[in-house]
Amino acid sequence: MTRSTQERLEQELCEPGDIKLAQRMGISAVDMYGLRDYCNREGRLLVIRSGNPASRPFFFDGNKEPKPVTEKGKAGDKGYVTTRSGHFFSDYDMMSLWERIGYESSTTSTE
Repeated sequence: MTRSTQERLEQELCEPGDIKLAQRMGISAVDMYGLRDYCNREGRLLVIRSGNPASRPFFFDGNKEPKPVTEKGKAGDKGYVTTRSGHFFSDYDMMSLWERIGYESSTTSTE
């Protein structure tokens, strides 16, 4: 997906407030849209550590890859890190997944 495609999809699928939030958090608004849809449909809650806002331009440019867990360098203000292995942008990581399993209400009677 090219960056222009990414921007077009954000405009088509996402609310302006979601786009602004995604930009601040360093994530893709399209991903946020898809994750929200998944969570609502499946009754799940995802806790995701946001990425580096400076990395957003590199998500879909095709020249850099998400930084693997084995790379310890920090992307910093430029949004990517260069190592012997290549050029990597800072993406976001899933921290936990919670599943809604129902809620049982109990009442007690004083009678």
